[in-house]
Amino acid sequence: MKNSGVVLLIALTFFASSVVAEAAGRFYAGINTGNSGVSNFCEDATGDCSDTDRGWTLYGGNQITGRFGLEVAYTRLGKLTQVISFQNTRKTEIDGFGVSAVGTLPVLEEVEFFGKLGLFLAHIAISGAGVFLDGDSVEVTYGLGAKLNLTKPVHIRLEWDRFPNVGNPNKTGEEDIDFLSAGVGIRF
Repeated sequence: MKNSGVVLLIALTFFASSVVAEAAGRFYAGINTGNSGVSNFCEDATGDCSDTDRGWTLYGGNQITGRFGLEVAYTRLGKLTQVISFQNTRKTEIDGFGVSAVGTLPVLEEVEFFGKLGLFLAHIAISGAGVFLDGDSVEVTYGLGAKLNLTKPVHIRLEWDRFPNVGNPNKTGEEDIDFLSAGVGIRF
């Protein structure tokens, strides 16, 4: 009985190490930074208005097959400012968590194109003139990008993401947001 336990332990060790070796290089993480832009944000502005800001995203994923993966991300889309009247400046901050299916099209060994489709749990906070509004929404998100593999573990990534109808229509209103970003990632 004792020998069968040792044999089972050795077999499980070999099985686990082969699973880990097979998964090596499939997991990845990275950070992107870029510009977010909100369509129609400045329509009601009577003064200065900024409908773009710097944003960033921290992402991680698993490339399940050569062409399909899953990715999670935290994205901060920045703070936008809109002057509505003499003493009424509206500041809007947008961030959220996302999960996406990622389809990959390898072009060369070093270059891949990808498309993403997923859900974004958005939080939008609006402040100004003594008023604070916030709201959450779950929206479909999508994007396109390209990845350049510099070395086996290190890559750079350029992507465009679209976050439509972010916000609560009854509390904060809804905004369509585009986010163009670039960054660096690593496979492990």
